[in-house]
Amino acid sequence: GIILAIQYEISQLSQEMEESRNQKRVKELQKQIDRYLDGINELRKGLSYTVRASTLDNVDALGIRVIENMKKTLTAYEYALSVLNVKPKKSENAFYYLLSDEKHGYYAPNMEFMDSLDIDRRGGRQKDCRWDGDIDMRNALDISCDYNSKINWVVIGQEKEETYDILNSMYVLKPKKIKHLVREFDRYYSEKKKYNNMVIYHFDHTAVGESAKDDISFKDEWIRELRACGWDVIENFIGKSATHRSKYVLWQNVLFGNDAIKPLRFNLSNNEMLLSGMRATRTASDKYGNFQKDKSGELKNTVPPELATHGGEAADGLIWANYRDWE
Repeated sequence: GIILAIQYEISQLSQEMEESRNQKRVKELQKQIDRYLDGINELRKGLSYTVRASTLDNVDALGIRVIENMKKTLTAYEYALSVLNVKPKKSENAFYYLLSDEKHGYYAPNMEFMDSLDIDRRGGRQKDCRWDGDIDMRNALDISCDYNSKINWVVIGQEKEETYDILNSMYVLKPKKIKHLVREFDRYYSEKKKYNNMVIYHFDHTAVGESAKDDISFKDEWIRELRACGWDVIENFIGKSATHRSKYVLWQNVLFGNDAIKPLRFNLSNNEMLLSGMRATRTASDKYGNFQKDKSGELKNTVPPELATHGGEAADGLIWANYRDWE
């Protein structure tokens, strides 16, 4: 994510350099680009090159019938994503159909902090919130979660003066549990605790009515683990989970936008998997013809949990908590 953000910054500087007629400014821009190129080369040291291979490359091992069966049982979007390993921009009958990287996405690398680093790839360096240029260290973080035996999600937002930003999203897969996700959240935002350690935890009845363990609810486990890490947790119960139609209408109002609604933005570097899952989410009808979100992908072994609807459910809670009064 951070390398992509730097590449984006380089492209912006390159465009400015091409359009500038001031030779002094052109030289300054070229020096800045050269510095970023040196930094990005350091970041690439020790990394692995990954190819998004298609399942068709293994047709001899899997057999053509397996692939034909997948094509019959999966939607076109799921087949492209899970079998062909390509990421279409939007599924058919998309639930979040107005979601757009161009309109709602942004990159925000903290170039000043990264410039100050003496990067030693031999020891490695994990990214944390100091690498993000969009976080307000002195204001609280909003979180909303989704709870599942296969995967646990947290989506992190923060209200700004002009926008509401989805700063980040994280998940852990089975066998890891909520406590492991809280530890990753705490590691990433540990530097922020020095300025403001408040977290506003938004949750609905699904966090209270079911248990992650035999003797503790999802809500209680999240709060206990966060407080054990030194976070000041403010609880915000948003009531019974809204209907799919209500969520759908609210999302479309927020994504379409108007002067009365604070613009919603997603940090593209930190929310790649969240956005992929949201783009894949479709609408459907139940057996009575009622409108609903299609969550069938959660039950399909061919759809990775991180690309199913779980992440979107966590984002739904955050949007419902912050925008429902704008309807």
